[in-house]
Amino acid sequence: MKPLYLSIKGFGPYLKAEIKEDDFKFLTENKLFLISGEIGAGKTTIFDAIVYALYGESTIEGRNPADLISHFIKNKPNIIPEINFKFFLDGKTYQIIRRPSFKGRAENVSLWIENKLFSAKKEEIKAKIKELIGLDAKQFKKVFLIPQGEYRKILIAKKEERENLLETIFETFLFSNLEDFLKNKIKDLKELYQSLNEREEDLKKIAQVSNFEELKNKIEELERKQKDLENKLKFYILKKEKIEKEIKEIEHILQLQREIKELSEKFENLKSKEEEICIKKEVLKKLKILKENLIFYENFEKIKIELKNNHQKKKNLAKNLCQIEKILESLEIEIKEVYQKEKEIEKKKQELQTLKELEKRFEEKEILHKNLEKVVELFQKKAKELEIIKEKINTLKREVENAFEEKDQLNRATFLLKEREIITESLKAFEEYEKSISELKTTEKKFKELKAYYENLENLKRDLEIKNSAQYLAKFLKEGEPCPVCGSIFHPHPIKTGNFIEELKRREKELLEKKEELEKEEKRFFSLQAKIENLEEILQNKDKEKLNKDFENIEKELSNLPQKYFQNPTKNFDILSEIEKKIKNLKTQLNYFENLETKRREELENLKKEEVALRERLNIIEELIKNYSSQEFKSKIDYLEREIKEWENKKGELENNIRLLREEKIKTQTQLINIKESIKKDLQEYKKIIKKLISLKREGFLSSINDFKTQASTLSKIEEIEEEISDFFNELERIKERLKEVKNNLEIYKKKWEPLTQKTLEEEKLYSELELKKNEKRLLEEALGNLNKDIGRVEKDILHFQEILIAYEKLIKDKKSLEDEYPFLEALYNIIAGKNKKGVSFHSFVLSLFAQLILKRANFYFKEFSFGRYKFIEDEVLQKKFILEVFDHYTGSKRETKTLSGGESFLATLSLALGTSDVILYLYRTRPFESLFIDEGFGSLDENTLEKVVNTLLNLAHHSGRIIGIISHLKELKDKFPVVLEVYKNQFSGSYIKINKNF
Repeated sequence: MKPLYLSIKGFGPYLKAEIKEDDFKFLTENKLFLISGEIGAGKTTIFDAIVYALYGESTIEGRNPADLISHFIKNKPNIIPEINFKFFLDGKTYQIIRRPSFKGRAENVSLWIENKLFSAKKEEIKAKIKELIGLDAKQFKKVFLIPQGEYRKILIAKKEERENLLETIFETFLFSNLEDFLKNKIKDLKELYQSLNEREEDLKKIAQVSNFEELKNKIEELERKQKDLENKLKFYILKKEKIEKEIKEIEHILQLQREIKELSEKFENLKSKEEEICIKKEVLKKLKILKENLIFYENFEKIKIELKNNHQKKKNLAKNLCQIEKILESLEIEIKEVYQKEKEIEKKKQELQTLKELEKRFEEKEILHKNLEKVVELFQKKAKELEIIKEKINTLKREVENAFEEKDQLNRATFLLKEREIITESLKAFEEYEKSISELKTTEKKFKELKAYYENLENLKRDLEIKNSAQYLAKFLKEGEPCPVCGSIFHPHPIKTGNFIEELKRREKELLEKKEELEKEEKRFFSLQAKIENLEEILQNKDKEKLNKDFENIEKELSNLPQKYFQNPTKNFDILSEIEKKIKNLKTQLNYFENLETKRREELENLKKEEVALRERLNIIEELIKNYSSQEFKSKIDYLEREIKEWENKKGELENNIRLLREEKIKTQTQLINIKESIKKDLQEYKKIIKKLISLKREGFLSSINDFKTQASTLSKIEEIEEEISDFFNELERIKERLKEVKNNLEIYKKKWEPLTQKTLEEEKLYSELELKKNEKRLLEEALGNLNKDIGRVEKDILHFQEILIAYEKLIKDKKSLEDEYPFLEALYNIIAGKNKKGVSFHSFVLSLFAQLILKRANFYFKEFSFGRYKFIEDEVLQKKFILEVFDHYTGSKRETKTLSGGESFLATLSLALGTSDVILYLYRTRPFESLFIDEGFGSLDENTLEKVVNTLLNLAHHSGRIIGIISHLKELKDKFPVVLEVYKNQFSGSYIKINKNF
């Protein structure tokens, strides 16, 4: 991935900043560049912006991207926070634009491929970026930006801490979790096995057995007992069924005997009523004939009444028809007189229409007068409102001007206070500088004196050491034997014996004290020197007198400004926000009232036009009606309307009456014809009915027509009589048949029962036999009840012990499964947890493999950076102690990385970081990155080493094709790099970026 363009808006310390395509092209051509700037200027924010654009995440874990929104944006409402990043990958150009959630707007993002929109959906873009780069956000941060501090911890950390750091880098949490999982699993298996043993003992206690086989035997014994009880139950049931059958037979015989008695009595009773029923049969026959001919009698009565009514109706209709014809004749004469006045009425209607048209003009005149008054009144009201609005606008304009003046004063006060603060700091620096110069001279003098005294003490110590050694050698000198120092065999002046050891101890103690004092003074001297150099750099190009003069001018100008801005300067920003808010509100109000003023002017203009139009229309109407008065119009119109209405009402009433009478006449004539026809038909039917009734009388079924009236109530009971007769004969026949059937059944039982039992079927004997059988049955039922209870108890015990047996069988099976599983898991856990021959856990082994890969790759860089002196020891990583060591080619020995000096430690850290970056890219099989950023750490290198590291990184960049960016705040590094991407702070408008070229 190669960056092509980056735009940052409202993000971190940046308000607006961009690195253009030409700038990235220049950085790409030079391969190696420095990102320089003060602490907090926004160097790492460039990388933050790239990570946020790609993944929507911050580089710092736990920090919300919304927290990166710049505070400078508060005063810039037109700027919306946004990152626009363009990069080149696999021959294609990609552009991603991402905006964080801001002022109620949700986060939005869009991805463009070859200048065509790919998607604006977060999840789609996230998946596409992962597909393109091959890494998620966490992995991308590790290979794109190398934070030196994290990798330095690996060098100096203890074994466990180093493992934790490598675990974080390579995300090997799964392997340590696997160890914990197996440990917990084994613990759970032990606890489960123990609980199964406890459960087994519980089951034995419940079943009151000592083992599984005893429980099975107990169940078999209960099943045998159950079978014996069931056989006994079957025997009792068969015996009971036999007795029940005999009881039923006796009861049936008794029932048959009772039934014969009852049926015989009923048969005799029915026979006594047979004659009475035969008389009813004859009466029923006569009634049926009367009922069949009842319709003739009913029609006879009905036609007789109809004929009477129709004759009366015929008489009334003839009379009504005569009256209608007379009234109709008089109405036709009257309507002719009304039609003669029709032409006169038409003329009056036309006259009325003309008068009504003129009346509308009078009404319109009244309406126009009222409307005109309303328009004039409204015009005056709107004119007054316009004056008030004008006054309000002038007041608001004055308030806006005052607010702007107040804002300018506040901005000026804030600026002057800041300038005063800067000048005060510079003046304090001058004072500190002068004080430090004086202190430095004093310290230098004291340091030189201490140094001279220290050197003198060292000389005295050295003399005492020589004298002490000489005194020791003198003890062994013999005449004629060579001296071990000078080789002479003569020893004329051996050293005199003295107490050199005590003196040497005193001098060594004093030397140690003076050394500590000298080191302390030396440290203070160099600290003051560094402080003075730092102050000289700060005060460079600054004049104390000019600063004092500027301070006086600022104080003078501040005295002319309102004092409230100096009481609590930290609140000035809040005051400024309130003023701007006030200006915004005033402008909104001013805009509202100006729009309202325009609206009122338009309304007044429209009202003026409306007034003119109304006056013109009034003039026209007044011209039309000037010769008329309103009262004359009304009386004339009322008279004509009344006359026309009276004529129309009379005409309508007459026409309606004539129409109704004509309809009534036709209706009456039709009814008269229908009545005559009906009378004719009724007379014919009446004659037929009379003939039929006369024939019934001759046959003897009627004594007179009145018989139908006298027998009317009886006729309705024909069915009841029929049913009574039928029921009688049916019941007689049924009892006869049933009596015969019961007697036959009883004879059958006699033949069957008497030979079998040697007993007669006498009723008393049968009852005593029945009682004996019932007692026997009751005893059997009691015995059966007891047997069922015994069987139920046995079944319950069997079920209870079978449930225990099933639980026992499952428990044995579970225990066997655990016994098979536990040794395997324990062996696996021992291997993974490091309880093996090498004593290395699986997690440590995996980390060691990763570490070996890293060290192998890191040595490629470490060899170059250390001028061939150092290399990491790779082969000894796979061991229990997991010690990180380097081999020193200068001494031919190995040592731990935490013994390296500051500069050497930096080189080792950088090599380790670059190696880790390469290994992660290799492991994830992603494309090689064309860009790499290294964060801080170069300040610990000496001149030669720094030169070498820069050259090595430059060669690495050219050979690998990578663009390498070094992030540092150290100014002395600027001259070492061919290109510097400088980030400058600005407290008012935010940081900005500038590219400097060192050629």
